[in-house]
Amino acid sequence: LRARSSHESFVTDGVLTNEMLQYLRGAVQQRKHVLVFGPAGAGVSLLLAMLTRLLPDHERVVAIEQVPSASLLNPQVLPLSRRALPRVGLDELLSRGALLRYDRLLLDDLQPQDIYSALFAAAGSRGALLGLHAPNTEVARSLLEHAARSERAGNSLPGPLVAAAVQLLVHVGVDGAGTRKILGLSELRLTAAETLELRRLFHYDGKGFVASFLGP
Repeated sequence: LRARSSHESFVTDGVLTNEMLQYLRGAVQQRKHVLVFGPAGAGVSLLLAMLTRLLPDHERVVAIEQVPSASLLNPQVLPLSRRALPRVGLDELLSRGALLRYDRLLLDDLQPQDIYSALFAAAGSRGALLGLHAPNTEVARSLLEHAARSERAGNSLPGPLVAAAVQLLVHVGVDGAGTRKILGLSELRLTAAETLELRRLFHYDGKGFVASFLGP
C-alpha cells in the first residue's frame, strides 16, 4: 500500500471494493473498534491511516505508532512515536495520550506484551483503531485471547474483554500476484455463553472480492 492522497484510490488500486469502503466508513463513524492485522509489509499501518481519513473532520486522534504514518494522511492525528521514546512503555504512552484529550485512539505496531494494555485501553474508549502483525485470522484471535487470559487480566474469561475492545477484524495481505489487498473483513461478536463468534463479511477468494454475510 503506497502512500495515497485519498481513500478512494485504495478502491482504484484494488485493495478493496467501494462496497467494502462504505462498510468501513460506516463502522468507524459508528465508533466500532477495528483491528487491522497482517504480516509485516502487508500495509497494516497505511490501512489504519486510511481509516483515519474516514473519520469526521472535527475528531482528534492520538496515534501511538512505531513510525508515524497516520498523521501523513490526516492532519487531525497527533502522533506519539514509540521509536522516538524507546524506553517508554505502552502504558506510559497511553497515560501521556490521555492528557491530549483525544476523541479516538490509534495503536499500531502492537507487540504481544502490549496487547492486554491495548485491549484494556480500547475497551475504555470509543472507536479505537488497532494494528497488529499476524499472518491470519486464527493467529490474530489467538493472540487476543491469550492476552486477555494473562495474569494482568485475573481470572476473568477472555471473551468479554476482547469483544469490548474489538468488533471488526480487517485482514490485509497479498494475493497470488503479489498485490496487496484486504483478504478478509470479519465481525467479532460475544455469544450468550461469553465465547467469541466470527462472522465473515467480505473475503478475497483469489479471483475477486465476495460479500459473505451482511445480515443483522
